[in-house]
Amino acid sequence: MTLFALGALVIALSVAIDTGTTGSMREAGQTSVEVGVAATSPHGDGYVIPASCGSPHTGDLCTPPTFNCSPDAINEGAAITCSWQCDSSTSSAGVNFSTGGATSGSVNLTPNTSTTYTVQCSNGGQASESVTVLNPDLSITATPVQVRFGDTSTIVWEATEVNSCSVTGPNFSASGTSGSQGTGSVTQESTYTLSCSTDGGTVSESVTIRLIPAFEEF
Repeated sequence: MTLFALGALVIALSVAIDTGTTGSMREAGQTSVEVGVAATSPHGDGYVIPASCGSPHTGDLCTPPTFNCSPDAINEGAAITCSWQCDSSTSSAGVNFSTGGATSGSVNLTPNTSTTYTVQCSNGGQASESVTVLNPDLSITATPVQVRFGDTSTIVWEATEVNSCSVTGPNFSASGTSGSQGTGSVTQESTYTLSCSTDGGTVSESVTIRLIPAFEEF
């Protein structure tokens, strides 16, 4: 082997040794990390994973916050409350909602669709909560919706994306997610209500039968 080749080999070995002993490193697709920590941070390129995460660090998030969104299932239009508490952190950020940078707090939210919320703390920890938004569909009708005193009507109802239902009104009671039933004699303005339970609570719809005025002759 020539002296030139030996010199090149010595230089190559020196570079390899030096690379393995530097105070920080950056691998392809990874962020800056501390000595002995080989992990990709969830906070983007350039984020230094804190020493409190431990060494070696294998990519697991450290010191996750306390995070809760309640209730975890709602009917469309209802609200939830999300609360968080970050440990050993100076700031936080939210995904699909805003923490305002605070390390602890709570917010009221009204999601339109099923959503996963995430809190990211400045210490590298994060936690997520998923909320399911239900869309129950209720329908109740009366035929006819106007009757003369003492006449009858028929109540027809149907509900989807619900667990169970009941229908109530004056001298009227029924159950089931769909059906039809006569009212019996109607002697006053009467309201019939379809109430259904879901995993997100109770929803209802109503129909009112009105009396046709009776004309008196003089």
